[in-house]
Amino acid sequence: MAKAARICASCGSEYERDALFCPKDGTPLGNSRTQPGEDPYLGMVIADQIELRQLIGIGSMGRVYRAFQRGIERDVAVKMLHRELSANATLVGRFLREAKIASRLTHPNVVQVLMSGQLPPGAKDSATGNELYIVMEYLDGISLLSGLAACDGAMPLPRALHIVLQICDAVGEAHAQRIVHRDLKPENVMLVRRGDDTDFVKVLDFGIARFNWGEESATQAGLIFGTARYISPEGSQGETVGPQGDVYAIGTILFQCLAGRTPFDSESPVALLMQHAHEPPPHINSIPRASYVPAPVADAIMRSLSKTPGDRSPDARTFGRELVEAAKAAGMSPDELVMRSTLLGQRARGPVSFTSLERTKELNLSPEVKNQIGAYEASARSSRVSVEPAPPSSATIASGPADFVTSTPAPAAHSPSLSRVTVGPSSDIDPTMDDDDAPVGRAARVHKIRVTLFVIACFLAGAGAAALGAYRMGYLGSEPATSSASYLERANDAIRDHRWDSPPGDNVKDITDEGLQRFPGNPALLEVRARAAEDLVATALGRKYSGDVEGALGFAKLARELAPNSTTAQHLVAELEGLRVDSGPGLSIPSSTSQADSGPGVVPRWPRVPGSGSKTPPPLPSGSGTPVPPAPSTTPGRWL
Repeated sequence: MAKAARICASCGSEYERDALFCPKDGTPLGNSRTQPGEDPYLGMVIADQIELRQLIGIGSMGRVYRAFQRGIERDVAVKMLHRELSANATLVGRFLREAKIASRLTHPNVVQVLMSGQLPPGAKDSATGNELYIVMEYLDGISLLSGLAACDGAMPLPRALHIVLQICDAVGEAHAQRIVHRDLKPENVMLVRRGDDTDFVKVLDFGIARFNWGEESATQAGLIFGTARYISPEGSQGETVGPQGDVYAIGTILFQCLAGRTPFDSESPVALLMQHAHEPPPHINSIPRASYVPAPVADAIMRSLSKTPGDRSPDARTFGRELVEAAKAAGMSPDELVMRSTLLGQRARGPVSFTSLERTKELNLSPEVKNQIGAYEASARSSRVSVEPAPPSSATIASGPADFVTSTPAPAAHSPSLSRVTVGPSSDIDPTMDDDDAPVGRAARVHKIRVTLFVIACFLAGAGAAALGAYRMGYLGSEPATSSASYLERANDAIRDHRWDSPPGDNVKDITDEGLQRFPGNPALLEVRARAAEDLVATALGRKYSGDVEGALGFAKLARELAPNSTTAQHLVAELEGLRVDSGPGLSIPSSTSQADSGPGVVPRWPRVPGSGSKTPPPLPSGSGTPVPPAPSTTPGRWL
């Protein structure tokens, strides 16, 4: 038996000549003469100066090597197209287009392409030959995806804005040259160190970029380009993607940097495409990790995620300026968000620091307090206090508020001579007299007592308010689950187990009701209730189509109770209440609290018609306005 022509370098499996990728792990297949673990390109010298030294990674289109450029004595990166793909004109065109576009983009935040070419033809039995390659600057850093993983999925707002503004500037340069990236994602953003900036951005991979230079466009009607998690609504439907599509992707990246997740999440790429095309994104402040984002910044992010391209910024640089203005409106200093010279020195508080732009406001004092302060200042100005020199051992001079000075008698062991305190221009008083005998001393002491009592009262009031707030938020007291996060966790567990309204105290309705009583208007809790209402509506529809009007009505009413603003639940309840009058006796179905048949994804069951061996939908009364669904077929599939 002849040996297979293709072999997987990862698992060693062999395949026929027409196979390109391993179906087990997705690794591009190599020539059978190359044994697993061997790399025919290592040690190769390209163009008599580029020596391939280390394999960095393998992708669907090629391999990336760390190489050394002789003569100039520097490290470079070499992207080598898979030999098996050299006959594919579309992929070859995409590979060369990346080199062409990147070479025309001269920007500090875009990876620099140094040269490109093609390996000479190899011998008949050689494992290499005719491969296309691109030589780029070597980036010693990490991808934004790895950076997010290193900080538990989300970044602080200053760092996220610092990174995204650089992406806006780099992609904005491409937009200025009529180039649309179309595949922006954290994997295509590298973070390297430049000067004192450890988050200097480099944008990669313009392989599927669309450009308009008077040449044939790389776009074909109906084709979908990009990554499903970051693709724009128009791109998910196969329409032409302009600069607004890149703005959508940048907004999605910023959303992920702050919230720890993308606006839409699904394991199915098709489901992600549908969500981008039709579902509204959740507000970023409704995500617990991003609830702190200031309103101006949050509004700018949500505008970038609009379904209509015209509602977004026209290009990436405009979106970057919009973010800068939002940062200003939020009280942040935008000059700390952008790249700055090392001549200005290190940043004092991490990669980005903020200075409040809000001026100090005047204290809102009551008229009584203002009068007391004014009277004291007037009395202090009317009395000039001077102190005559005295031996250091005789007394201790202590300064009081304003210019008032009191004298403290020295210990008995010291000399009995005291310093003389002169009040006014010519009047002398004995410093040994009691404070009660000095009018100015009496007034100062009364004022001190009043100020002290006022400060203590303010402190106690503030401490009481803080304790009350901490108690309401669950930081005080013996109750185990009193924070909003604990209510969210319990409610999500109840949704997963389909505990809609039972058992008492441990179901979605009771948990969210209690949470909203403690945290009125909490957006995360309201979002959980809306999600549970959607699942209940889906279950009610399944019950309705199976002929169980009463059971469907119970689920629909519970959905309306959880989400009173849901028009779908309101219309469904009205429809089911109309059907219940004419439905007659039906199949006995458990109540809406049953977990066996509740939740989305449950296949509706048809009631069995007496005397028949199959399950068919019961006929509806004439004039009901609801069509009778067809009987399920014996062949695989589903009816709509």
